[in-house]
Amino acid sequence: MQALGLSEQAVQQPLLRSISYTMVGATLGNILYKIRTLYRYYLKGGSKHKYNHRWLGKYISGPLESAAMALIVLAIIRGGIGLFGGPASADSTGTNNFAAFGIGALIGMGMREVVGWVGEITRAVFVTRDNGTETDETAGKDHGGEG
Repeated sequence: MQALGLSEQAVQQPLLRSISYTMVGATLGNILYKIRTLYRYYLKGGSKHKYNHRWLGKYISGPLESAAMALIVLAIIRGGIGLFGGPASADSTGTNNFAAFGIGALIGMGMREVVGWVGEITRAVFVTRDNGTETDETAGKDHGGEG
């Protein structure tokens, strides 16, 4: 962290430590998931599976996406706890750091599920009325074969 230009005092802040552990966990979790996927699909699948260059961007951007999503999930969880009167302390104990790392790793390994979970939260919080107008979800869908 000091290599990034942060002072020693800033590095000792409990919230920054928690964020760092969560992001590192998410990055490593996603890298492990990508290695597992690569092994299972290409190596275990044999010659019937050829490497598809379309997925190269996903292998490169996946760890960064996971780190960003870990920050969002951390904010939702910590904000929700604080919102409902729970303790919002950011104690920098070893247990909290391991928990933050573990949550981050789970986020990195299950990005598809995490994105769906955040989407469900978004739909629950930002409820819209259906006025019979076409929404993003219904745009482009076939409505009973009318054409």
